[in-house]
Amino acid sequence: MEEEEVELKLTVLVNLSNNAKDDVATIYCHATKLPPIPTPPINIEIRGTPRPNASVKDSSWVRQRTRLESLLKQAQNIQLSELVLKDNEDKLYEGSKSNFYAIQQDGTVVTAQDGVLHGTIRKLILEVCREHQIPVRLEPPSLGDVATWQGAMLSSTSLLALPIHAVYMRPPQAALEPEHAASRHPQDLLKTFNYNNNHHQDGDNTLCLTKQIQQW
Repeated sequence: MEEEEVELKLTVLVNLSNNAKDDVATIYCHATKLPPIPTPPINIEIRGTPRPNASVKDSSWVRQRTRLESLLKQAQNIQLSELVLKDNEDKLYEGSKSNFYAIQQDGTVVTAQDGVLHGTIRKLILEVCREHQIPVRLEPPSLGDVATWQGAMLSSTSLLALPIHAVYMRPPQAALEPEHAASRHPQDLLKTFNYNNNHHQDGDNTLCLTKQIQQW
């Protein structure tokens, strides 16, 4: 009987000693089966603020994002796949476990360069953009431009590259009230994307990038 090939997700945690004179570190490893890629529609929520040191995979972020991720599961009448972090100037940085991209009307891909973890798949996406001459702006997308985006997407080693179908966000005042913190459909829907329209160019670069990454 032929053995089934299984992709694994490997997590390595390095715990440094609190003693500055001690150069010994404890290393923990955990392997688990790579979860299946989420199926469409991929819905995201704008929630939380950027990490202070996003360039490092810090275990403290796993604890900090727990409450945010629990609110995703409490969303009413909608299934949310990921949250995207926003600063006080309405600039969008990254997901809790992914990189985030907005695709403008002219096809330009906009994604943060600073304040995010540069994932492996993000690097591939930027390479695909260069190969296909897709313009890129390395800056945080602005939430104020969401109505004009032709598409948006997420990327990570577990997601590869996925087109986003809908964006949600609770009003600031409601998000502060625990009993009303979770997003609701359709009240908190900001934007939807349609990638199946054959008569328009809507989402062309989004699908081009996601298909290229999936083929790689």
